[in-house]
Amino acid sequence: PCWRDPAVFLDKTCIHQEDPDRQREGIRKLGAFLSHSRTMVVCYTDLYLTKLWTVYEIATFLSLWPVDHIKIIPASVPKAVYGFLLLWYVYDLVSMILQVLFGVSYVDFFVVIGLFYIMCKMLRRVERGKVKMLERLAGFDVRRCKCASEADRPFVYANICLLM
Repeated sequence: PCWRDPAVFLDKTCIHQEDPDRQREGIRKLGAFLSHSRTMVVCYTDLYLTKLWTVYEIATFLSLWPVDHIKIIPASVPKAVYGFLLLWYVYDLVSMILQVLFGVSYVDFFVVIGLFYIMCKMLRRVERGKVKMLERLAGFDVRRCKCASEADRPFVYANICLLM
């Protein structure tokens, strides 16, 4: 059939952020949401593992699915891809202008070398971010997580314990 269940769960939009009663109801149903998800994609930043709610979401998902069903994408990766595409567009534009104005084509080599250098710098930054992420994962402790409302901490801890 053409109709399928929703394909994406976004915590900020699927769990009510203002009404505490509706929020708790959404949190109680988090397992039901995630049980219908075969993959969890985490757009990772340095803040991700410092927030108790995001840790709770991962714990819930891992109680339902194996760890290889989580895809972790450092937030710097999309930036690097978009940056590379922008650079390639600029290269193409400059190359076309130089070709039309001066009939020059040998400048392409130098532009490509420059773009390659910039791309290498961007990829190096991405890899450094991955190393930092792995270091943070290795030293992870749920007790160091921040919680917007400390009143939520016992609730989240109790739910994480139920999942284990």
